[in-house]
Amino acid sequence: MVMKLNPNLDGLVGEGDTFLKALLEKAYERGAADMHALIMNTASQVVVASPAKPSPKAMNGSAGTTAKPVKATKSKKKRTSKASERAPRGSIDKALNDALYKKPGLTVKDYEVMAIKAEPRISITSIGNTLRRLKGTKYRNEGDRWFLMDN
Repeated sequence: MVMKLNPNLDGLVGEGDTFLKALLEKAYERGAADMHALIMNTASQVVVASPAKPSPKAMNGSAGTTAKPVKATKSKKKRTSKASERAPRGSIDKALNDALYKKPGLTVKDYEVMAIKAEPRISITSIGNTLRRLKGTKYRNEGDRWFLMDN
């Protein structure tokens, strides 16, 4: 069902140009009908893509009752991989400060390698992000070389 639309043509078409006004109204209605058809087509595809009936797990065996929601539980399994553990708070700053103090004027890549050697749980991207975030306050760069602000 397409409803009758009244486009606002005020200021676009002169009073005496009824042909152009009728043409614009027809084009407006055609565009509205096309958009309506597109929306309905898209909506029908979404409905078709959804399951036609509830899964057996959703049913609890008795007619007319609703399924009880399943609670998500956190895994109690302890992580064993160092790569999946977060680095301790402050370890990025400590590793960067140590590296920049010992060897000032290296590139971000060099400091990433040094920081990872000092603390393997540090994310590589955190090193560059920290340098850029604290640039001008704690760290400074000259080209692609980085220094402590004190040096």
